[in-house]
Amino acid sequence: MSVFEGYLRIRILCADLERTLSALTEKEIDLTNIVRKDYLTADVTVLQRDFKVLKRTLDKLDVNYRVLSRRGILWSVHSTMRRPVLVLGLVLFILFLPFISKRIFFININGNTCVPTAEILNHAENCGIRFGVKSADIRSEDTKNALMQRIPELQWIGVTTSGTVATIHVKERSVDE
Repeated sequence: MSVFEGYLRIRILCADLERTLSALTEKEIDLTNIVRKDYLTADVTVLQRDFKVLKRTLDKLDVNYRVLSRRGILWSVHSTMRRPVLVLGLVLFILFLPFISKRIFFININGNTCVPTAEILNHAENCGIRFGVKSADIRSEDTKNALMQRIPELQWIGVTTSGTVATIHVKERSVDE
């Protein structure tokens, strides 16, 4: 069975299960994964395109049946379309992904102990590292020099970007200096 074709798992309940299964195969309905639960019950898998013939045949034989599950891409798409908010969200996410992936949304500070993180973030924002800025606009050398002038307690600063995260690595001056 192909994943592109829809198929159904059906439970058949009748007094003469052998005769019912024979009647279905005579109608050239491809029954697969036949699992007998007991003498009266069997679970079968059938292609979606054969379901109308199966239904007509079972109704004619006065047989009880129930659809247990539906599988395949056809049914996945059908069930997804019944969730418009999810579909809209996915479409918007896919449309904005090229723009989102080139922007900075998270800023990490590593290596500081004495200089408060909030102070480094405040100065970094004034130097151009802020929420939503294009990562291509961040010049590591320019930002490093500007931060070194604004925060004299720092000995070394490095700015790296990876995806939507900008990381500012700092090394503070020792107390002896």
